[in-house]
This record gives sequence, structure tokens and C-alpha cells, in this order.
Amino acid sequence: MNDTHLAHDDPGSVTSGTIHAEGSWNTRKYRAHPLCSIHPALKLGGQVIPMLPRNRFVVLALIASLLLPASAQDAATQSWLYRFSLGQINSEAHGVSAGEIGKLPTFTVRPAKTGRQLVRVSLTFAPATFPNELSLQVTEGDSVFIPGVRVLTLHPGIPKSVRRAIVTFPFEFPDFAARTFQLSLAQRDPAPMVSAERGEDDWIIEIAGSTLAVNGNRIDWTRPDGSKVKAELIAPARTDANRGELSVVESGKHYKWIRAAIPGAQWPRIIEVRADSLGGLVIRAHLQRLEKGDGVAPDFGWKISGAPTQPFERHAFAMANEAFKISLPASDVTFPDAHLLKRGYVESDGSGIVYMRCTADESVPMQETSWRTATIAFSPSGAAPLNSLLEPSHEVTFDSSQPAQIDLSQWPDLDRLREYHRSAIAKAALLGDDYGNVTSFAEGSPASYYGMNRLNHCPAIFEEYYRSGDPRMRETAVQWCSNMYDLSLWWGDTPDFGGTRYNAAVAAGEKEHEGDTSFLWRTNWTSHFCTKGFDSFFLAYEETGDPRFLTALNAQIEYAKQFIFVDKGECRNIGDVADFMRLYWYTGLPEYRDEALRLFRELRTKLGDDNLFSQGGQPIVKEGPFIDDDQHGYDAPFAKPYIIGYALTGLPDLLEVAPDEPRLRDTVRAVADFLAESIDPAGGWRYPHPNSSSMILSQALEHAAQIANAARVLEQRGEDIDNLLDAIEKVLQQRVMGYQRTGTILSGLSGWESSQSPTRRLTMHSPLAPANK
Repeated sequence: MNDTHLAHDDPGSVTSGTIHAEGSWNTRKYRAHPLCSIHPALKLGGQVIPMLPRNRFVVLALIASLLLPASAQDAATQSWLYRFSLGQINSEAHGVSAGEIGKLPTFTVRPAKTGRQLVRVSLTFAPATFPNELSLQVTEGDSVFIPGVRVLTLHPGIPKSVRRAIVTFPFEFPDFAARTFQLSLAQRDPAPMVSAERGEDDWIIEIAGSTLAVNGNRIDWTRPDGSKVKAELIAPARTDANRGELSVVESGKHYKWIRAAIPGAQWPRIIEVRADSLGGLVIRAHLQRLEKGDGVAPDFGWKISGAPTQPFERHAFAMANEAFKISLPASDVTFPDAHLLKRGYVESDGSGIVYMRCTADESVPMQETSWRTATIAFSPSGAAPLNSLLEPSHEVTFDSSQPAQIDLSQWPDLDRLREYHRSAIAKAALLGDDYGNVTSFAEGSPASYYGMNRLNHCPAIFEEYYRSGDPRMRETAVQWCSNMYDLSLWWGDTPDFGGTRYNAAVAAGEKEHEGDTSFLWRTNWTSHFCTKGFDSFFLAYEETGDPRFLTALNAQIEYAKQFIFVDKGECRNIGDVADFMRLYWYTGLPEYRDEALRLFRELRTKLGDDNLFSQGGQPIVKEGPFIDDDQHGYDAPFAKPYIIGYALTGLPDLLEVAPDEPRLRDTVRAVADFLAESIDPAGGWRYPHPNSSSMILSQALEHAAQIANAARVLEQRGEDIDNLLDAIEKVLQQRVMGYQRTGTILSGLSGWESSQSPTRRLTMHSPLAPANK
């Protein structure tokens, strides 16, 4: 095992690699934001014991019985603690990482408030530019200082170099003018570690000049000035005597982040504390429900005492449109996401503050194994408020090392349409009980409660953020991942831990919530073809450093390896090749390439002579009947554009690294040609069959992107792609002309057979229109 330290400010973080491969790693697939993989490790007595992912849960009980004290051998407790422990990050340990040492990015900050402010930015570094054994210094004008640096991911290859890191420092902003910060390499300056020890009942932590005593229901905070604040968790009483495990997420010069994972038979919880060098403190409780079946959240929130405040009447968040602030003598108390969750209230009688994230009477949906969170932030008076991602709300822009956005100033309609799409994506994100879920957009209407609830479109939203710098794209993508973690992944103590629930229990035939249009109740079991886009969790981790996203990524990768197949009834699972290939490009780990190859080789057994396939893998019926609905199509299997397009999300990338794989090139070519030939002149594809009467226009852009993937690789091979470009152009013309004529996006076109008028009926809304496909 080749172990190397990863995080500059947390020497306890370890990255390990056991890969033996040749090659050189540069910017081939660098894009803007790289990926790495993680593997679990069990921390016992200061040692890190790596585990093989495929065997992780199989050997869990054996490890617990061999290595843990007899008094702690409760299998369910140890399983829970292990599964929600901090993850590990791996990247390829061989090959060459090529680049120019010291060619570092710059970034610009426009402060939300003047005065001494905390700056905290996640930055991207090109291969080899930031050697892992060094650190950074920041220059602005005549000021030069050492920031806190937390490394998140590394480039594959040697010498080891940083791909993504969070940089944190305080800075005095005399006005609201933007300041540009230059980075240069510096010697490693070890940061003071978080001091933590077990008290009689609590974890005692020295953090950023404060002392915290943390247990499952309470945080006692002694501030640097000696004043004391107590935060008591309002949640179901604990019945488990195990105090859990304390982990250090980040221990930098200016930012400390600890988490206490506290098990329980019915209501386990994770308590987070984040403290900064200016005196800010964030406390967040994650409460999990392990009771069987569907239910609602209990009374849940925080009671704060010792923070003197004036009494004020109850402030309810149901109708709030902005964060609520309580001003104390030397600090402010805010609730960064309460106005987005649309539940609960805050009130004070003068002796303290009660924040109810929700009450039992509000009946906030809470399914088996799902999570709900409650967050309070304390900030120095005059500090910039925290946004919903718990970051200072400054405006941050990056230098030209980011991918250049195409200049559309000569085509103002195209420029407006691009902005319209970004706005539509942000508006497709829900508020309230399903906060963060991205469903659909319809002009003039709120996002629908009902949506796909799968992450395969999330990487594209991250990519749009990288291109445009639009912070709405970043927040939308990260909060979607957060929503998936809390509400859509299955965290049960079963072998399919971490898989994705089916997106709608009613659509799956369950009747319990039939007619409920206030919340999208998922199933309490996993669906392999809903487990898509899992590499999004790593992108979310690179943006935030939140360890929950590593937990989700690790679990979803392991689930995909064990439960996702292409030859067992769902050929659409070939779409997961894209996830594995993105992981491969950024980590260099052959295991991901091999998983992508496995999926294609399974598909190969289902290909017809024409290299096409049906949804279920059955032989395609030649000269089949007229098909106008899904059910009839199952009786006569055919090449379905919606399903077959998944082949082009990842197979073109696989073709680049496996050009000699039998039938791989032929499949990419055949599927691309099929989509190009089956497009309707109106610029969309008919559904479900290429000859059906109804047409989906809003999703045509997704097929165009799939065709573009194939065209890129086929052109590199010297093949003619004119027919593919023609199909892409038809889609773009439909999208642009529809927007020019209507000011919105055309959704679909129904045939006269189903229309109430003799003309065909046109519907309009969004590219994220809800569907259960």
C-alpha cells in the first residue's frame, strides 16, 4: 500500500493507491474541476485500516468482533458508525503528472460587507502546478500572508500535485471594491491541530480560541472572552449510551470543523461544529429516522441560552423570503437555510433563543433512514452573512484558467436564451420540505413537487457553473446533491446501503401516498436504474469539503459495482458508463475504466446485428406494430430513442481508451446514426417509438448532447459526422426559434389523434419537464 498524506491542515487524512499502470497525466480530461475516488477505512486506535470496497459490509461484523472491545460490539451501532465515518480519497499513484510548477490561479473577491471579513474559496489547480508537499501564500497589493489550506483532491500520477483545495483567510476590506488575490508557493506551515479529549460525559474540544463540550444533545461553548453559550438540541431523547465518535474534518489556521457521529436505535444524529478565526461558529444537527416505514419529523431544533437578547415575537419561516438575523451585543445569530426550508420558527423571551427547524405538528415528511438538518450560525457583528452553503456571501470570480465561455455578443438572442436556461435551472429547484430537489420549470409557475430525482443531469449543471461562473448553478447543483443525500439515498442496514430510491412510490404501485402532491414520497428500497450521476457527489465535495458527499460517493460507487448491470433487464444502465469514465479520467484508477468495460461487455450480449438494443435487452422485433404507448412497446421490443441515447453518455469516452474493444466503435456509430436518422424535422424525437404520434421537444437537447459526444470521438477517428451535425442543428433551431417566437421553451407536440382540436397541440415549459422514465 502506497500511503501519502493528503490534507495540509489535517495530517490524519490519508490517500492510498495500489494501482500499477503506465502513462502520463496532464490536462487531457482536466476540464475545470477534477475528480478523485474514495475508499473506506476503519479508524481504530489511531490506525487507518483500508477496506476493499466490494467486501466492505460483508466483513464489517468480523472486524467489529475482532478489533472492538466487547462492551462496544453492538453490530448495528458499529455498522452505523463505520458507514458514516469520514471517507478516504484515492488517485492513481503511477504515471507522470505534467505541468508547470507554480503556475497558480488568481481569484477576485467583491465583499458582501466591509471591514475584516473571512474569505473561504475552493480553488482548482492545473496538473503539477501545486506540489502536494508545499503550501501557499496569498498576495494582494502590498499584503502577503499565509492562508489556511485544506487539500481536497490530487491529480493522478507523480509527482503528487493538488487538484482542488479550500483556501481560507481573514482580510480587511476598506470598501466594496473587488480585490484580486495572487497565489504563490510556500513552505508548509503546519496549522495548530484541534485539541479534543473525552470528558466524563462530553467531548472537550479546543477550537479557534473557544472551548466546546459536545455530547448527543448539548453543546457548551466558552467563548474567547470567557462568556458562555449553551446550545441544547431539541430532538427525540437518546436511549443509546454510546457517545459515538468524534472526527476532525478540517483543522486549518483559520477554520476548524469537527463532527460527532452519535448512534441510536431510532434517532441517530451527527452534530457538526465549524469555527473560524474571527469568532464565527456554526452548529448543525443532522437527525436520522430509523423507524420503519414512512413518517414525519419530530420536534427538531435548538435552544440557545447564555446569549442575551431582547425578547421578540415568534418569527415563522413559512412565508419568509430571506434569512432572519438576531443582533446580540457583539455578534449576530442567523439561520442560513431556514427561509428556504419554509418550516418552523424562532422566538425569544429575552433569556434565550428557541429555533424550531420544524415541529411535529407541521408533519414534515421523513421516510425511513432519511435525514433532516437544523442549523444556527453565530457571526461577529459586521461579518458578511453566511449563504445556504454556510460560506461567507461574497462574490467570487476566477481567472482565465477556467474554461472560456463562448462569446455570444454577436447573437443576442442566443445570449438571452443561454441566460434563460440558467435561470430555468435555478427555478427548477424546490423550496420547502423537498428543498434542493431539481424537478421542472414552467414559465410563471413554481417548480413541480414531482420530478426525476436522479442525478444524471447534475454534472452538466456543475459544468455550466465552471463555464459561466454563475453562482446559482453552483448552489443548485450542490443543494441537489444534499437533497439526494438526505432524502433520496437509502441508508438502511442492508447490502444495498447507499443506492438510490425509486423516485416516486406511487408510480411504483404503492398506494399509501396516492393523491399527495405536496411531497414526492420515494420508495424505501433501491432502484438500480435510478442510481445515476453519482460522480456529482465528488463535484459537490470539491466545492464544499462536506464529508457527507464523500459518504454518498463511496456508497454509490460500491452499490453500482454490486447492483448495476446492463444484461439483467435494464439496458439503460449503460448510462452509468459515463459516471465511471468521469471518475477514471480524473483519478486515473483503472478500476473505474474496468467497470465501464464491464457494463459495455454486458450490453454487447444484448446487441442485435445492427448494434442497437431494446430497453429490456430482448431482440428487436423487425417490422413491429404501430406503438403509441409504453405498455404496447413492451410487447414488441424496439430501439427507443430515450433509452438508447444513454449509450452515448459514456461509451464515446470509453472508446477513446479502448479503441480495439470488439463492437464498441460499431455501437457508438450505430446509436449515433440511429438518433440522427430518427429525429423529426420539427427538432425532437417522438415518444416512445420513432413513429409514435407524440413528440418530446424539451428533452431533445439532451439527445443532441449525446450525439455531440459521439461526434467528437468519431471525428477524431477520421469518420464523417455530417449527419450527426445536421441532427444537432435541427435541435438547436427548434430551441432557438421556439424561444424567439414564444419567449419560453417548447415542451412537446401531441398528435391529432389525442388532441381536442383538429390541429396538433403544442405545450410549453422546460427542458427539465417531469417524467417517469
